[in-house]
Amino acid sequence: MDVNKLLKDEVKYELLVRGFSGLQAETVTSMRRQLQEIIRTETFGDIVTDAGYNPVPLDEIEIITKKTESLEQFVDSWRNSGKEKGDEVIDTKLKHLYGRVQRLKLEDKPENRVLCSAVSNIMARLEAIEVDADKIQQALQMEFLARSRGNALSQLPSEPTNSNTSTIITNIHKHQFEPRKWEVHFTGEGGLSVSAFLEIVEEKRRASNISHGELLTCVSDLLQGVAAIWYRSVQNGIKSWKDFESLLREQFQPFNYEQELWAEIKSRTQGPEERVGIYFAVMDNLFKRLPTIPTEDQRLNILQQNIHPYFIHNLGLASYSTVEELLKFCKKLEVNRDMAGKCEPPPTQRDNLLEPDLAYRGDSCISIPGPSRRLMAVEHRSKCWNCLEEGHRFSTCSKSRIRRFCFGCGRDGVIRAQCPRCSGNGHGDEATGRRFTGQSR
Repeated sequence: MDVNKLLKDEVKYELLVRGFSGLQAETVTSMRRQLQEIIRTETFGDIVTDAGYNPVPLDEIEIITKKTESLEQFVDSWRNSGKEKGDEVIDTKLKHLYGRVQRLKLEDKPENRVLCSAVSNIMARLEAIEVDADKIQQALQMEFLARSRGNALSQLPSEPTNSNTSTIITNIHKHQFEPRKWEVHFTGEGGLSVSAFLEIVEEKRRASNISHGELLTCVSDLLQGVAAIWYRSVQNGIKSWKDFESLLREQFQPFNYEQELWAEIKSRTQGPEERVGIYFAVMDNLFKRLPTIPTEDQRLNILQQNIHPYFIHNLGLASYSTVEELLKFCKKLEVNRDMAGKCEPPPTQRDNLLEPDLAYRGDSCISIPGPSRRLMAVEHRSKCWNCLEEGHRFSTCSKSRIRRFCFGCGRDGVIRAQCPRCSGNGHGDEATGRRFTGQSR
């Protein structure tokens, strides 16, 4: 943080949150000097807050909002000025404002809902400023490089033997990002979809730090097969990368792409061995490829229906309202499932134990009344004990109780307290000579 880029009230704030008071008589120069010395001793990344700092959240949010608006105006003026310097001011202001927001520490309570919403809005605006400033800085750097190359060329001798100098320099620059080396190709005949192709190319473009205009000059290196044939016929009418994207989608995407993609999204369930974080990432990418981005509620509704049944069974234990909250809950369940899968049964060999009298004794375990594993497997695929219809258990039967049966095993004509199997008072089916028919709850 460059303290010289902070205003007087901002310097004063940075000192107050570090426990300094009595600053009324201090000048902005002296306060900056003090702050500079303090920052040198602090650990990078830590948000320092004095225990006595207790601002009024509403007042603090109002101040931060005004300063955010001021910073947005500065970014706009910097973009139009064409000056290379300006990023240092923005960097300092962002650090100052991010720190102020993080020190608020609002509790997630109903009475703080409006304030929390305002804070979220501020954070989104600050992140947008950061992205915008980065783009401006990159554009200015490219402009500076172009001017430097131009100045270097103007100083070269104008002799016929050096007539290819400009071409050589251009080729050196082009060699730095050659799309032909990306190993990304669109054929229009399967493989990469239009959306996947455009996403990968955009990622490569950003990584190579080239403009859409430069990319358009090399687009033929990215096309093969019928896509290359198609491009040759339309390239004269393409004036921008946006035109190319639009025409490519129009030619190679299905006519009812949005409806078909929605159907694909709704049928995309989580695989048995698929990590929940990977599944959510896949679904997020599918949502982003829709021409109309779905709302948070639409995404949440699909995800909570399509995740693995293990997670669905436990959703009743959680309170969530966003996709991010659902993902956090499922990740916790995933850890628990992994731990349960690694659980080992107690050792039964007593010879090598230090305390053999306290070892596990399988024959001394209390037998818990209830259906056996075999019985549970039969129950899973048979009828409701109440209405005798298939497809559900008696615990979820929509009909009122129409039959008399045991709630433990489904035996007809008895209640659980009288059931020979489940009450513990009889001797089971073997004693009665009857065989259980395997009806389902």
